[in-house]
Amino acid sequence: MLVKELMKKVKVIDKDIDLEKASKIMSSEDISSLIFVNKDKIIGIITHEDLVENFGKRKKVYEVMTKKVITISSEDKIDKAIETMKKNKIRLLPVIDAHGHLVGIISAKELLGKSDDEDFLFE
Repeated sequence: MLVKELMKKVKVIDKDIDLEKASKIMSSEDISSLIFVNKDKIIGIITHEDLVENFGKRKKVYEVMTKKVITISSEDKIDKAIETMKKNKIRLLPVIDAHGHLVGIISAKELLGKSDDEDFLFE
């Protein structure tokens, strides 16, 4: 099975917003992350965990987001997504196409039950 068969739509932001606004967007869209892009280039990712860690702080997304974003190709097999998540201890992967454009996101949640490695999240 390929990543593109399980990936979800991704919500992007293209300007630096405060954490409160990011939290409201994530809550209203029922999502656990936002991808910060600039001219079709991924600049960073902010997750629900980042917001929790910085709760009550008056900061902007750029200050707390992960700037070294690990991605996966939409054409890769889900086993590669699982291995990438395990190796990097992450639960979300932005998905890119052959041209490097962001096309979606895949989470460990989507991968549960789709792998022979049932315990991949717990290692």
